[in-house]
Amino acid sequence: MARQGPERRLTTILVADVVGFSRLTELDEEGTLARLRQLRTALIDPSLAEHRGRMVKTTGDGLLIEFSSVVDALRCAIAIQRGMLAHNAALAPERRMEFRIGVNLGDVVVEGEDLLGDGVNIAARLESLSEPSGICIAESVWRFVEGKGEATFEDMGERLLKNIARPIRVFKVAAASLAANTEGAVASLVHANTALLGTRPSIAVLAFTNVSGDAEQEYFSDGIAEDITTALARLRWFNVISRNSSFAYKGRAHDVREIGRELGARYVLEGSVRKSGCVVRINAQLVEASTGGHLWAERYDRSLTDIFAVQDQITTCIGNAIAPELLKAEGDRAEHREPASVDAWDAIIRGYWHFHRINKEDNGRARDYFERALTLDPRYSHAWSLLAQTHSWDLLCQWTDDIARSLAELKRTAEQALRLDDEDTVAQVALGCFAILVGQFGRARELAQEAIRLNPGAPHTYWSLAWALTTSGSHADALVAIRRALELGPKEPLRFNFYTVVACAEYFLGHYPQGLAAAVRSLELNPNAVFPPALRIACLAELGRLEEAREALQAHLRARPGRPFAPIRYLANREDRERFFASLLKAGYSPS
Repeated sequence: MARQGPERRLTTILVADVVGFSRLTELDEEGTLARLRQLRTALIDPSLAEHRGRMVKTTGDGLLIEFSSVVDALRCAIAIQRGMLAHNAALAPERRMEFRIGVNLGDVVVEGEDLLGDGVNIAARLESLSEPSGICIAESVWRFVEGKGEATFEDMGERLLKNIARPIRVFKVAAASLAANTEGAVASLVHANTALLGTRPSIAVLAFTNVSGDAEQEYFSDGIAEDITTALARLRWFNVISRNSSFAYKGRAHDVREIGRELGARYVLEGSVRKSGCVVRINAQLVEASTGGHLWAERYDRSLTDIFAVQDQITTCIGNAIAPELLKAEGDRAEHREPASVDAWDAIIRGYWHFHRINKEDNGRARDYFERALTLDPRYSHAWSLLAQTHSWDLLCQWTDDIARSLAELKRTAEQALRLDDEDTVAQVALGCFAILVGQFGRARELAQEAIRLNPGAPHTYWSLAWALTTSGSHADALVAIRRALELGPKEPLRFNFYTVVACAEYFLGHYPQGLAAAVRSLELNPNAVFPPALRIACLAELGRLEEAREALQAHLRARPGRPFAPIRYLANREDRERFFASLLKAGYSPS
């Protein structure tokens, strides 16, 4: 039998490091490390995600990155260097940070997550040949990218590289190719992100500790942390430290305050996994890094009938549980800042707090804060999507006297959010609301289904689908979707909306006790809700509790004398509208 050698593969390697890093750290060690972390978060990690790169490892100021595509590797290298040029343009020369980059296509040795061998060594030697802010590539890369319009190149001839037996023909990317389009998409990305550096908080998800004494469970505990990292990254609220950086602390005794300083993380999520027989126990806790104080902790016990299903379930539970805790902590932080020092992030957080109070005055104040955030950073996509939501509430809660204008603003702001970030599920839900309000129920379902595809763990995406289904008459299907939303969002601030959909669907299915219970629960969570009172009246009437129905009707008419039952018009089916109206007549409603 032939002897098995180490695993090898052909891949594209990008190596980068900071020019004069020792000098920079000698002048300002903490500031230099902080700026490097910020650049990772604002420029390098997004560029890797866009171009499908994998961070193999970091070594102080150095980066080793793998790509399956040669073209993607070069595009990413150019994006990073263009982004750095745009970033450095606003800085004094002594504060500028520059990268050298080398790119090689070659054979590598695979050792776990690491890559070794000549393929890596050649990329490192090419990086050392590069000029500051430049890119050197091997001939193996050049043959794939020449003539494809990615850049122009200068032939540097064959070079003998240290510890490489054969000469390597080297090309450098022409300076004109790197300087081009710095006002374009990459520079815009840097602008949008650097506007938030030091303000929008970062969170690090550490590798969960396997305390089972079973080495085979290591992959499960690692998988939990990796999936939570991915789930939090989808929220768009926080900068999520990359898995490679967070997992560097695996197996080491650590102090979360030290980790926070080293990674630039305001929050740290850590946990443990213990397996006993067919049961797994997972403990997780969210810690504020600066103080070491605990913000949230929870324990989950699950049967391991399907280990991957359990992993997905736990990931979703933890992600949806800690997001509200993070936003609450940020809200408390923002409230203690002087108004004159409020930046885009603080404005968003303050607006978010007002938005969830669900009344006309607070909705207006939330809109003011979101508009202030956009004045500070017009490319902040999430501010646009939240602004769109304020217009949707104006319409749903009858807080607007100009319906046509509010509809136009809802559509405009949601579409602008999606132009800036086509994966913003909040914007898709807002646009789905617009579709329902103008009678485009099929379009509303499509938008909700796309939002679920992009973020299957987000409760608001299932609510959007459920609402589109029940308003278009698919009430049984709506119950399936809304029950998923309730499972996913135990701490969702807008949970009252979920119960509104339950009440509506149950009423039209003829399940009046269940519909009544859901309407009452919705009103307990938000007494200002518009549709639940009408659903409560209708269910009471159909249950024969006419005196209670009449009392509830009179109370509702006093609270909303203008258009007390306007939400009925959101129902697509004439039969549903007529049935609902008949229930109100039973309760004694007499439209004038």
